[in-house]
Amino acid sequence: MENGRLSRQKFRSYSGFKRLKPEQYFCIVVLFFGLFASILTLPYTTGDEGYHLSKAYNLFSSQKPKLMDEATLREIELKAINDTSNFDAREIFEKKLDLGNDQIKINSGNESASIIPIDLMHLPAALGVLLARVIYPSYGVMLLFARLFNVLFFTICFYFVIKHSQIGKWQLFMLFTVPFLQKIASPSYDIFCFVALAAFVLHIFKLSKIDTIQKLNTSQIVYTIFTIILLLFCKKNYIFALPLILGLPFIYLPIINFYRKLRFPIKVVHSIVVLFFLMVMIYLFNSKFNLLNFVETFYNSYFNVETIGRRTRQMWYFVPTILPSIFNLVWLLILFLIIITDKCRYWSRGVIVAGICTFFVNWIGIFGGFYQINPNVKVIGELSGRYLHPFLILLIPYLQNFGAKYSLNLPEATVRRLAVVSTNIILVSYLFLVFYRGFILKICPTWTNMG
Repeated sequence: MENGRLSRQKFRSYSGFKRLKPEQYFCIVVLFFGLFASILTLPYTTGDEGYHLSKAYNLFSSQKPKLMDEATLREIELKAINDTSNFDAREIFEKKLDLGNDQIKINSGNESASIIPIDLMHLPAALGVLLARVIYPSYGVMLLFARLFNVLFFTICFYFVIKHSQIGKWQLFMLFTVPFLQKIASPSYDIFCFVALAAFVLHIFKLSKIDTIQKLNTSQIVYTIFTIILLLFCKKNYIFALPLILGLPFIYLPIINFYRKLRFPIKVVHSIVVLFFLMVMIYLFNSKFNLLNFVETFYNSYFNVETIGRRTRQMWYFVPTILPSIFNLVWLLILFLIIITDKCRYWSRGVIVAGICTFFVNWIGIFGGFYQINPNVKVIGELSGRYLHPFLILLIPYLQNFGAKYSLNLPEATVRRLAVVSTNIILVSYLFLVFYRGFILKICPTWTNMG
């Protein structure tokens, strides 16, 4: 009798868990993962944590002490990554820092990495560091709180992003977890950028269902401006997401209709003007970048297997590189399957073309930034996958159109199961390996020879 009652209670609990919406399940998974990743990952080993902690601390610092400047924290970071076996994590947490009379003062940050030179990107982590200063100001405790506040910020923001999205939510659940695993539990400014990009892109996707500008309401216009402003506070490469706006029907259709109504001679003149403009742009681009060398360097950097660098080889590696490559392959196949079968719908040709073009504009634009620094090199290996992974969301309309065209559909329960199981396997595997590598093998827990 008692066993039967317990079985029914377990069944109800399992059924209730299954009824969770994607955004609710996202919150549970990311908070659980973020908490354990923040604790189990050795301090200063998720990449550039010294830089980001220094930036976060100095947002609320009156004196910007040398103990918290970038050079000092970079030394600790290099020790943690390159000499993990001799890195004393306990001392990092237990040694209380003497910050002198450093008071709380709000600084703009003067962030040169963004279009608007105000450092909002480090604000979530900075709030965590501020709280840690009050509780126990040590390198380890401040980093831990910075990680946890970024996890909380990431979770809350993406909860609402997924909740209000009109495209398949389980594919967003996958896209907003696995490619970002290493950054979620870190003080990195990438977290802010991921949120801003997702909010902008998904909003533009929603607007793409509106065919005339007269149908826009005030809240939609205000939110559009808000998401654009957020992009201006992100790293400069995120500005390359703005061309997606050109894919909105109420922007490109009036232009196309106007052109169609023109008389043939005017069309010819118009075509000549456009061609002349393109030639001028190519000339200017060539004079600045040396177009032939630019193309050759791009090819050598990404398509010539004899010359591509370490980071380039892992550019399409969406799962953490400490996991075997089979994880990456299987996850990609499942993600592709879910996108083309999960509530597929038809999208306008404009938003599809704009999404694909924007993806490549971002790729080429970032490459151009690195190329401009040293145009004489023949291979550039600095562009890692984290610059492209957030922009994968731009390809969703094309893939969903493909699924809708061939009426590809999977039951929602199957989609859910695939998304949840594949993501959880990767999350648990990552946590296990991070702990095993850091505390058992005494090697850098998050980086391999691949990067």
